[in-house]
Amino acid sequence: MDLSYQRVMRSPHLSPALRRLTQGYIDTSKLLSELDALTACSHERRATFRRHELGRSALGNPLVGWTLGDPHLPRLICASQHHGPENYGASFSLHLSHLLLSDPLFTPLLKRFSFSFLPQQNPDALTARGNSLWMIEPSWESFVQHYQYDPRRFDVEHGVPPQRLAGDSSVPYRRPESEAFTRWVRAEHERYGAPIYYQSGHAWGILDAPLYLMYPNLSSSAPAHTTWAGAVQEMTATAPYQRLTPRPPLTDDYELPEWLEQGSEGFYVLPTREAFLKSNPDSQVQCSSMDVVAQLAPEARILVIEPPIFSSPLLTSNSPATHDTLEALKEAALLHERAVERCDQLWRARLEAQFDGLTVDDAYLSEREEDRALAQLRLETLERRGVGARWERLVDQRHRVQDHETESLPTGLARLATIDQHFSASNLLALAKRVTQDEALQRLSANSDKALSGAQLSPWAVEWGVFVYLCPLLATIFSEDSVSTHV
Repeated sequence: MDLSYQRVMRSPHLSPALRRLTQGYIDTSKLLSELDALTACSHERRATFRRHELGRSALGNPLVGWTLGDPHLPRLICASQHHGPENYGASFSLHLSHLLLSDPLFTPLLKRFSFSFLPQQNPDALTARGNSLWMIEPSWESFVQHYQYDPRRFDVEHGVPPQRLAGDSSVPYRRPESEAFTRWVRAEHERYGAPIYYQSGHAWGILDAPLYLMYPNLSSSAPAHTTWAGAVQEMTATAPYQRLTPRPPLTDDYELPEWLEQGSEGFYVLPTREAFLKSNPDSQVQCSSMDVVAQLAPEARILVIEPPIFSSPLLTSNSPATHDTLEALKEAALLHERAVERCDQLWRARLEAQFDGLTVDDAYLSEREEDRALAQLRLETLERRGVGARWERLVDQRHRVQDHETESLPTGLARLATIDQHFSASNLLALAKRVTQDEALQRLSANSDKALSGAQLSPWAVEWGVFVYLCPLLATIFSEDSVSTHV
């Protein structure tokens, strides 16, 4: 059975129009139009098809999904676009759905499994905060100007209060999107049983290869993670990207994760909520969609996929990072910290008064665009406090480790971390400049843009991103372990 990149992405059973879906980003209106076409196709082929209306987003956009196949069969859930710029999942969901309906390589799967797709869980972040502007014509310049995530306290992916998982229904959800997802997963579980697989699709900012994050399974009797990692790695051996990264980059939000012990390059365990809070006690991160699924289905295989948005030839070096390279990372992180401090000063001096007594939380979902922009800036500023100190501490620790020659950090990943910090600082500054004029911000922005200008960054081809989503799912479906365990 040939599951090569060429076979999957050049299926003769997909029209040129459908193949073009993998070449760009899909907004909500385009998704709904394509979903109508998919509904008609499924009826024509007499396939079992259910359309889900999960509700409405905070700003009134529809939350839609669909299921192909008999839902009483072992179920696979693919959810994506929890964050604004992570829109690969929409094209993936439509592409794979058409393959399941038309391609003889895939159609037999609908007799053994059902597939649920929730492709745009956060349509507000895709449209209201400007991410769709840089997606129209991806470049690092427009990425810096428009790229925005929801701050942690409003994050749709990490939007379920921990008390909810403990059964306290009196605690309100912060976002209706998180509530809609949780209610849907629980309702499907009660009606059809536990899913066997959950895939959370994302897109990390800058990297020359995708990362696969293995969520810690809650059951000691679940299949070994090393077997699961091996299946995914084998399936992606011929993928059209340069390499799987051999270790995670430095990061200010996560503890450095533990590596799986056997054959697991390119995979690492997703930190738990406790790890978030340990590294950043002020973080507003709550329980994620993976926590919800894992609670209901402790033996499900849960995978987070992080294809890159941008890549750079500067990231390909495997030689150990020099002290100069690590010092450049410290410099980038401190520039980021100065931007955070200046935004905080501006807030206290004059920006807060523009709210006229409105709380930041209420302003974040206000109908007024000006209020939303100010609230976004304030929440981003609060969330990023201490970023420079945390990264400086990580770099100093890495210096000490290298002095004892027990561990080294590849130069490419150190450059990745440096570039990522400049991106983060520039993005914060671009947001700040939209709501205020300030000479200090202008100087900081110029310094960050100057550093980025030599990064040789280019947008990742979206078509590759779709393939990256396909591979782990196919590895699950076709692995003997998965079939013998669940079918």
